[in-house]
Amino acid sequence: MFHSDVEESEEVRFGLEWHLDVIAYTDSGNIIVSSYLRVVEKEGFAQTLSQAVLLSEKMGWDLDDWPEERFRDWVRVHVAEDLYDLSRRAIQSQAAQMDFQFNLELSSPDDVEVHEVRFESQDSSE
Repeated sequence: MFHSDVEESEEVRFGLEWHLDVIAYTDSGNIIVSSYLRVVEKEGFAQTLSQAVLLSEKMGWDLDDWPEERFRDWVRVHVAEDLYDLSRRAIQSQAAQMDFQFNLELSSPDDVEVHEVRFESQDSSE
């Protein structure tokens, strides 16, 4: 996090960038979702990287039954809000240490992009 006057330019765009990347392990059914949140405002900028690990034995699913688009939608609906909330709180708590706060919405933006979904095997010999 950096607190200072920031000027918008070609390299620096004010606003929010937020996306998710997903790795789904087909042999175990476990899923790792990474969330990247970056906010840039005149008062400063901050970024976070948060991760959720979903264990298939707790969730009771079989990834072979899920087409990729359905899987992306499920992540947007069931995981995105929690990761956004975690990231937003981390950014705001650090900003509070510097006596300012970012103008972040309490709810996650509806248009989160799931940049990448990779289906892999955890067995490195494959």
